[in-house]
Amino acid sequence: MDDRGGGVGGVTDTQDGAVMISGATFRVNTPADFPQYVYDKFLVLMEQVAQFAERQLRLKAQEIIRTNEPYPAIAHKDMYDSLDVPGIVERAATGVLAVVTANVPYAGYRASGSPPIPLHWAPPDRIRWWIEAKGIAPMPTGFRKKPPTLEQLTFLVGRKLAERGWIALPFFDLAMEAIRGEVEQEIRNKLEQLSTLNE
Repeated sequence: MDDRGGGVGGVTDTQDGAVMISGATFRVNTPADFPQYVYDKFLVLMEQVAQFAERQLRLKAQEIIRTNEPYPAIAHKDMYDSLDVPGIVERAATGVLAVVTANVPYAGYRASGSPPIPLHWAPPDRIRWWIEAKGIAPMPTGFRKKPPTLEQLTFLVGRKLAERGWIALPFFDLAMEAIRGEVEQEIRNKLEQLSTLNE
């Protein structure tokens, strides 16, 4: 990180009743000792960095959700699609802020994992979508001669998730770590541009 105010921020999960939304924040703090004309230019350049970081973070998080690497667990289409929506980039009291969220009710649970919760089942339509997206073909099991229907398979997967929980897929943590070098380089480039103004 640059000691003049650049940095990649943290990841938070916020819980509101049954909704847990996962989000990531990128913050650039502005030095107080800049002359006003340099300070104004600094804010413009850091807004550009924040926009770059916001976009890279969304793309990398989507890639992690899509590929499920290195965590082999279910990734939900709604969570992936929610990252198509650009985050918020704005000037804050202390500098520039970019916020990216996966705005679906279960994103925080997917990011942090879930213990077994027998009475709390995943939505059947999302399980059905996952089965179809993964191309899972129902196979006969045990004494059954016929394979289960899609509805029966959806029930079986839902029951297994409720019994065992699921592995965490900390997609924002992983994405943040993956883009850290790119963002830091972008900060250095912008600060270099800024230093030419001071000469």
